Amino acid sequence: MKFANFICKSCARGDDDSCLLICDICDNCYHTYCLIPALVEIPRGQWRCPKCVAQLYHTATPSDAYGFEQSGREYTLGEFGEMSDEFKRNYFKKPLSEILPEDVEQEFWRILSLPEASVKVEYGADLQTGDLGSGFPTTRTKNLNENDKKYLNSPWNLNNFACHYKSVLRYINADISGMKIPWAYVGMCFSCFCWHVEDHWSYSINYLH
Repeated sequence: MKFANFICKSCARGDDDSCLLICDICDNCYHTYCLIPALVEIPRGQWRCPKCVAQLYHTATPSDAYGFEQSGREYTLGEFGEMSDEFKRNYFKKPLSEILPEDVEQEFWRILSLPEASVKVEYGADLQTGDLGSGFPTTRTKNLNENDKKYLNSPWNLNNFACHYKSVLRYINADISGMKIPWAYVGMCFSCFCWHVEDHWSYSINYLH
């Protein structure tokens, strides 16, 4: 293959073709050292440019491939809370105020110990905080109170965490949900977050509200 017609999208040069990568999706080219962060060697297998990686993340939709049935209903946060409370009352057959955390935990482990047990709960995963908001204020948050303003620019605000000057993620130009932009999750009684490995074996930080 001749590289004469392939130009790096970053530096607009076509020289040093031994370091020139071609995206397997869009055919755009980048020198390994022009990427942010730079690559120290040619990656094995398929390679996707930053633009295509960002597009894949933004267009990805949940599927049933992981064994989870997708709900046919959309909820507001309030509606989800009402549904969750109703499930909990009906399951334990007592008012919410009388259901102790110990009762829930004991029943949770009892269910897991019985292979034939079947309890269906719902769980909101990978919710886009850029669209739906989160527990942390941003410059787009309306009616900020004094406490909100205190956390607006805090590095511990998860909206700012990936862009901190000591974070390697700040070198990623694309706004990748789950990496640069936090996701929100909403659970109910008996829902749980599975043990897993994060994308690219990266670290994870979570706040429980």
